[in-house]
Amino acid sequence: MTCQDVDECAVDTDNCVENTATCTNTVGSFTCSCNDGYYGDGMTCQDVDECAVDTDNCAENTATCTNTVGSFTCVCNDGYSGDGMTCQDVDECASSTDNCAENTATCTNTVGSFTCVCNDGYSGDGMTCQDVDECASSTDNCAENTATCTNTIGSFTCSCNDGYYGDGMNCQGLNECAVDTDNCAKNTATCTNAVGSFTCSCNDGYSGDGMTCQDMDECASSTDSCAENTATCTNTVGSFTCVCNDGYTGDGMTCQGLIEFRLIIFLMDVDITIAVVNVVYRCGYVDECASSTDNCAENTATCTNTVGSFTCVCNDGYSGDGMTCQDVDECASSTDNCAENTATCTNTVGSFTCVCNDGNSGDGMTCQDVDECASSTDNCAVNTATCTNTVGSFTCSCNDGYSGDGMTCQGLIELRPIYMDECASSTDNCAENTATCTNTVGSFTCSCNDGYYGDGMTCQDVDECALSSDNCAENTAICIDTVGSFTCGCKDGYSGDGVTCQDVDECSEELHTCHYNATCGNYDGSFSCECDTGYAGDGKSCTDIDECVEDFHECHFNATCFNDEGSYICECDSGYSGNGMSCTGVITDHCRICSIYFIAYPDFIRCQ
Repeated sequence: MTCQDVDECAVDTDNCVENTATCTNTVGSFTCSCNDGYYGDGMTCQDVDECAVDTDNCAENTATCTNTVGSFTCVCNDGYSGDGMTCQDVDECASSTDNCAENTATCTNTVGSFTCVCNDGYSGDGMTCQDVDECASSTDNCAENTATCTNTIGSFTCSCNDGYYGDGMNCQGLNECAVDTDNCAKNTATCTNAVGSFTCSCNDGYSGDGMTCQDMDECASSTDSCAENTATCTNTVGSFTCVCNDGYTGDGMTCQGLIEFRLIIFLMDVDITIAVVNVVYRCGYVDECASSTDNCAENTATCTNTVGSFTCVCNDGYSGDGMTCQDVDECASSTDNCAENTATCTNTVGSFTCVCNDGNSGDGMTCQDVDECASSTDNCAVNTATCTNTVGSFTCSCNDGYSGDGMTCQGLIELRPIYMDECASSTDNCAENTATCTNTVGSFTCSCNDGYYGDGMTCQDVDECALSSDNCAENTAICIDTVGSFTCGCKDGYSGDGVTCQDVDECSEELHTCHYNATCGNYDGSFSCECDTGYAGDGKSCTDIDECVEDFHECHFNATCFNDEGSYICECDSGYSGNGMSCTGVITDHCRICSIYFIAYPDFIRCQ
């Protein structure tokens, strides 16, 4: 008899652990070895936890290893991207994958994560930012009580209240009456300045709200002082006059009735018929004042009628016995009511006038300092001198770089051509290297260079990346802030200058890391590797699949499977013919075949 080796692996009579071990036929026997990812004697195989024993190749600290049956997977942690074996920090701020409040918070990238901080003028956790109402929370710097704070999104504005002027942070009271910015009725009303405002009141003889005043008809409204029933009131513009009616005498405010009586005179003549003639006499008290028979000083004294006589009293502003009155010089006698030190008293016949001195405004009885600088009524040199208000006046002083009396200022020509160029002589205080100095007539200005912000004297770097003011290619490039500028670099998988980035086709340019028995597939920003048919692995490492052992072949049951690199070969058994996947024929050596199957299946085969 002839005996042939039984391939226990092929006829599945081995005792290797199914699916987790590989059976290898030997002459007269077989061996079992646990597959990759398992350990044991081949007949018993247990899964190897590559994650626990640290035999995985996951990126350390930036990826998470997850054990699977017979293998493991690597996944980059949140905040990182890659295939799990290589993980790079994701700049959530640059790629706009952060959850910071849009426009109201600043995103700052950190390794593996990011932070959100609300911008100035906002409050919150950075992911939700609400406008801070500086006005309501009293964190504004508006002038207290004299300015109005108006909240804006992210900030606030200050504006001086009506009756005040300034920048809103410093507000000074405005004398609307003195600078003639009131709206009181001209000539018919009086303006009175108040703190932060003014009031208008119609003059005597007028009525209204002070801004509009109409002549008051005292006669029609019965507000005159004319003698009732015995005098006639006549309205005039702003006043009225009183005249006693016929039959009465007086000044119109006081009128007395004339006493009439009749004398009957009998004219007798012996030859003439007696006739009675009625002669009417008007008699009564003699009003020397009304009849101008008094001796009071004319125009400067007042005559007052008395029963049977009269009295003379000098008018206000005059002194004497009433019959002789002399002008009183109120200014010389200090009996005026002009504002002390700030007004000038001028004597007039019977009175005096008060006029505020230069540098002051008011009615002469009350005078307030005029801020010539604020009201632009000074004569300081425009643009080249500084005006400083003083009580009742002002001073002018030439600005730095100019000389003169303040009213006329000329550029200095001392040891320098025309004007001093502070920029050229390095006497400016602009921020060194980060700001640009620009010379002006008599001075200079500082402005921060591109990539910096500040007042020019202090300049700080602008983080264009955090503010998204860079021009790096969106989503495909990484912005890196530098002092005063920024740089753009294309992300892995892209090429370009950072401003424009194009996908790199790693497959066609052979920049991939795929196994030579794998197929490379390009996609935006990266590539994928997939083992070819007949191979297994992650694409970067591919091993041949033994289709015969794994029973993945399509060989005929009367054929033998032979593993080949990346495939397999089917050959019909002896006594059969075909392509291996289809075998036909007649078995001639029945005993040999029977003995082979008897060895494999002794419980089912009997050979005779």
